[in-house]
Amino acid sequence: MPIKERLPDPLSGIITTADMSESLKLYGIGPDIVVMPLIGQDSHIYAINRRSQTTKKAFIKHEENFYVLKQLPWYCASEEFANYSTELQHCFSEHGLPVPDPLKSLDDRRWVKTNGNILTLRNYVHGIEYRRSEEMANQAGLELGRLNHTTSVIDLSRYRHLFKEDVFGLSRQMIVLLNEFVRRNIRNLTPEDIESLKAFSDTSERSITNLSDAASTHGYGSLVIPVHGDYNSKNLVFSENGEVAAVLDFDNSSFDDVSHDIAEGLLNLSYVRYSEDSTKFDLPDRLDVSIGKSFLDGYDTSNRHALEESKSRIPSVAAAVLIELLTLGIIRGDYKFSDVKKLTAMPEYVESAVKEMLR
Repeated sequence: MPIKERLPDPLSGIITTADMSESLKLYGIGPDIVVMPLIGQDSHIYAINRRSQTTKKAFIKHEENFYVLKQLPWYCASEEFANYSTELQHCFSEHGLPVPDPLKSLDDRRWVKTNGNILTLRNYVHGIEYRRSEEMANQAGLELGRLNHTTSVIDLSRYRHLFKEDVFGLSRQMIVLLNEFVRRNIRNLTPEDIESLKAFSDTSERSITNLSDAASTHGYGSLVIPVHGDYNSKNLVFSENGEVAAVLDFDNSSFDDVSHDIAEGLLNLSYVRYSEDSTKFDLPDRLDVSIGKSFLDGYDTSNRHALEESKSRIPSVAAAVLIELLTLGIIRGDYKFSDVKKLTAMPEYVESAVKEMLR
């Protein structure tokens, strides 16, 4: 989805009582519900609003059933996107993929609108988190390949003109936000911070242009599909035997080259690191080659054509995705300003490492 500026939300992660009550009525659920403030995963217990900085959710028990009520985040909260994303998820579910089917409301839609907010409801899927293993990475690649392949047999072309994006444009938009962030906070930044942030911005802008040119030379845009757009470990639930039990969160889905999903999945599973119990980033170290190859092997098993067709542009796309993620991390305070110099060199390293991995 297009990146826009958004002020911090003090109620991040929390659906208001009014929205919850009204939306559940529209689904025919209630009034005898239990709202669960905590959710269990693996051996951990999490507060429902700790897992995301953008999405508002509620974990609900009604009779013997458990549900997740979710409010579409501000950057994709339109009726057109709600129609597109819920239809995409429904189609995946119908084709036997591990994507929870958005439940229908009383008026036969797979989303509801109350007080100007759009919400969806799905069944809760119990499972375990990604444990950075070759086996789980392989299964994650296998399911992404199945998702991408299945888009060839479902027709959502009527949405393409509404939600067509490219990864290089998204990265450029994020750099614009970074520059605005610096201008807004310049009085609170040291001269060293300003210098390092400007160097990161300037280097990233040049890199995005070069990466886009390289990807275009290798056919970027020749295989455009509805991509997941945020295929990371926090959006995957695994069963006890290591298979993918659920692929979640299609809020960043758009029509883009298939290499966007492959590169994002590869990066998120083998390089990007998260703070414990959070979607905030930790400082990356080295790309885990064995994990990355396991992910790609899984993808190759279920969608060899897409992998072979896009292989030559994946390194450039991966570097552009990383620029977007690193910039996001800087803006929201995941990284220290003293780390920005290290971050500046990472996209070039990732592009080279992914090239070597794909040989």
